[in-house]
Amino acid sequence: MSGAATETRQLAIRIQAASYETIKGLADANKRSITKQIEWLIEQAAAQAGAEPVAAQPEAAAPA
Repeated sequence: MSGAATETRQLAIRIQAASYETIKGLADANKRSITKQIEWLIEQAAAQAGAEPVAAQPEAAAPA
């Protein structure tokens, strides 16, 4: 990671308890938070589906 701030979005999701426990187990095993584990799983699924990464848009300069 380059150290640059990454823009994030908040998202509320509802998942079955069994799925939550599975993800929690994976997160614990990988020493990640549940949120980071879900983010990683989404990124892996998108890559496997052939989705191209979207380049981050540069921040607009503040008006002078």
